[in-house]
Amino acid sequence: MKTKWIIFIVILIAIVSVSYWIIIKDDSGEVTNNNEENNSIDTTENINDENVNDSQVISDTKPEEDLLGLIAHWTFDEDSGDIIDSVKGHTGVIKGDLGRTEGKAGSALYFDGVDDYVHLSEESLAEVSSLAQGTIAFWFKYSSVLNQQPIMPIFYIGIDSTEEEDNMLVVEIGHSNTQSEEYTLDPVNKKLYITWVKEGQEPVLCFDSNENVEEDEWHHFALVVGPDGNIGYLNGEEMVNRNYNFCSAEDQMVTDSIPIKNLFSFGYGKTHHYISPEFVYFKGFIDDVRIFDQPMASSEVVRLVNN
Repeated sequence: MKTKWIIFIVILIAIVSVSYWIIIKDDSGEVTNNNEENNSIDTTENINDENVNDSQVISDTKPEEDLLGLIAHWTFDEDSGDIIDSVKGHTGVIKGDLGRTEGKAGSALYFDGVDDYVHLSEESLAEVSSLAQGTIAFWFKYSSVLNQQPIMPIFYIGIDSTEEEDNMLVVEIGHSNTQSEEYTLDPVNKKLYITWVKEGQEPVLCFDSNENVEEDEWHHFALVVGPDGNIGYLNGEEMVNRNYNFCSAEDQMVTDSIPIKNLFSFGYGKTHHYISPEFVYFKGFIDDVRIFDQPMASSEVVRLVNN
């Protein structure tokens, strides 16, 4: 009898041990699986967070990669030779003895005001000559020669000869005084002007900064034209006090409205023949010229300035 009880107790202990082992295994497996799943989710979330952060860093430090519509960009960072558009590879031929020096963003070109300018290629002209909307942006720093000439052209698209009817878009410093075909120099006027002239008539659109722009300091200018009209930005801020000499902020034109476009240049140009009958030169520095076929928001203009 005693032996039977011993056998019974041994069997009972064995059954209890096996049951306990099965329960522990199941519980352990369950916990282990849950941990693996949780760890997998956590890892994925961390990876996604890292990707978001990397993307933000890229867009903040390289705005040209995610700003829409960049069709031309001249950095002037070449060591020598002609300048090259980094978007399409179109070239610009250096005329005169242009200097290369430290600029606002990398290297800049120095124009002596005597015979230095950049003549952009026909391919470059074709690329930018049909814009009905868009953005033109660049850095500049000037030294006045307005006691010797009527304007200082920075950016120019238009006719290439004084024998032709006036057709041009020009961004320039200064304006001579004129009430007729005879002009007088005005070295006191150092405002920034943006002017469109069409078919030899009075400007079809012209506005200015309304205040003189400081000499020998870097300035960033952006012209933005879109469905709502035109805006000028100076150093990242809208030129809210800009003065319209002809037409208004509601007018929309960039380059497509200019009938004759034979020349695209930096540091060389003219405006209406009453103001500047001859082509003249710019003295100072130009850097980082960009052209977009989309109108920029004000926040995007600020990014160009800050980067």
